[in-house]
Amino acid sequence: MRTLHALVLSTSLLLVGCGGGTGDLATDAGISADASVALDLQSHELKAMGNANATGSASRLMFRRVPAGTATIGRVDADVLAEGDERSASTVSFSEFLISSTELTQEQWWAMAGTDPWEVTVDLATAGVDATRVVGLSRPAVGMTRAEVLAACQRFAPSGWRLALPTPAQWEYAALAGAVNNEGGPARFAWGDLMSDSTVERNANVYLTTSSDPLLALQAHVVGSHQPNAFGLFDMHGNVWEMTDAGGASDVVVCGGAWDQPVLQARASNRMKIPAAVGLPTVGVRLVLVRE
Repeated sequence: MRTLHALVLSTSLLLVGCGGGTGDLATDAGISADASVALDLQSHELKAMGNANATGSASRLMFRRVPAGTATIGRVDADVLAEGDERSASTVSFSEFLISSTELTQEQWWAMAGTDPWEVTVDLATAGVDATRVVGLSRPAVGMTRAEVLAACQRFAPSGWRLALPTPAQWEYAALAGAVNNEGGPARFAWGDLMSDSTVERNANVYLTTSSDPLLALQAHVVGSHQPNAFGLFDMHGNVWEMTDAGGASDVVVCGGAWDQPVLQARASNRMKIPAAVGLPTVGVRLVLVRE
């Protein structure tokens, strides 16, 4: 595990080159069977949405149901691409839970917090990132601190529920959505282990050296621009790093890679630590709903 702060600074050279948990949803009248559930940001109420695989709107967060199951979290020792903190592969059982289908957008964060940290908090110049690469209503909200995210979660949690950051294990399970490699083991990505640019480009927003215009391509995309995984979740790999509930008093663990990083950084089992009190232009958030 490396620190993302150093990674972001090194990426500037490349440019010119809420606590999680599992919840039992079986007794939730009206939403116990729907694949999609919406959280209205005005009424703070949940609404069953059937099987619609939507990406939400300015006033509504869309959540997808992740089924209960058992999965291998982390990587086996034989995986030569895994780092030290990934090599403690373990079998984890999950109850079903709800996770937002996309990263929170800038217009959704504005509806929740009334702030635009991507404009006023993030030191884009120091990070080597032009504002045109990250700013846009339907692009991921970035630049929030962990404390700001948790405060927004507390304000907007529907009655009887906790709005939270996912655990790293929840995040990895949701990201892979049961994907396996050619040997039948857990894959590195939701689409398998292939890392050809043509495959990656369909599924993730990451840095591709073969892009026809790499500098133009090197930017945050509108959420939901790529293929969803088998659970109906968009942008689990790339676009922006996503906060989890893990970390210490001064740091937070993020997952998923970002638009300015190669696909290897977007492996589902990969983890990074960033300062909890510092907003970064490539770090956003995806939330879970946990039944109290």
